[in-house]
Amino acid sequence: MKPTKPISEWRNIFLDTSVIIDFLQKPEKFGKNPPVQKRIEFVHQIMAILGSGNSGNGSRRFYVSAITVAELKHLQRPHTTKDIVNIFNGADVMFIDFTKDIALLLNNSLEKNLSSDQIKQWKANLVAAKLSDDQHVSARQWISDDMKIIASVKAVKNIDVVLTCDHKTFKPITDRFEVPCLTMNEEEFPHDMFGAINQSGLF
Repeated sequence: MKPTKPISEWRNIFLDTSVIIDFLQKPEKFGKNPPVQKRIEFVHQIMAILGSGNSGNGSRRFYVSAITVAELKHLQRPHTTKDIVNIFNGADVMFIDFTKDIALLLNNSLEKNLSSDQIKQWKANLVAAKLSDDQHVSARQWISDDMKIIASVKAVKNIDVVLTCDHKTFKPITDRFEVPCLTMNEEEFPHDMFGAINQSGLF
């Protein structure tokens, strides 16, 4: 699902783990992998735009799930929360706990949209997609975490956009839950006549 507001009017922005991981990377380290380097450079470009000032509706607020903090700690970053706060240069950052209410919201959202058999098949398809992308991850746990993050997004209610680098599994889950989401792919963003990101353009 595409966001309904242009970048200039984004006020509440939820970041998936994949975006934060890329933003903590230095693009020049990926010179031997041009597609990854290009994606990381674009993440830095978008984050620079979002951190450059206020939106049309006032100050921007960034949301990060507690699940993301746990995932980053699993990647052996000892100062995870500090790292996340630092990358926003003092901007307003909210950390969202995965609570019992959010767990119930996740369960209710699935039951509302899918039958039990459909849920099983859908999860199986997502696992297959994740495994085809990386044989070394725990695909089922990864997808479970993605779903928890997206349930946290829905609990916030006023999110303008979720940003992710994961088009294989995270983006399809947001589409299923009808959450406004963009992958960090330059082709998904509006451009002006000079090829720059058009912050007033509609998606």
